[in-house]
Amino acid sequence: MISLVELRRVGIVFSPDGHYIYIGNFTTRDISILRVDGTDVVDTGKRMKLPAQPASMRGGAW
Repeated sequence: MISLVELRRVGIVFSPDGHYIYIGNFTTRDISILRVDGTDVVDTGKRMKLPAQPASMRGGAW
């Protein structure tokens, strides 16, 4: 199991509707997808694989 420290999280972006959080993971070269449910944040277990480490993340404002 990989700990949160070992993942080396490098960025965070919220979805425009505020229902999801996307977090870049340097070590595993992917993006974690978390769901916001009221005051709770739940890891969906889904990951978006990347060809390299996520060096930076940007989110647009609508």
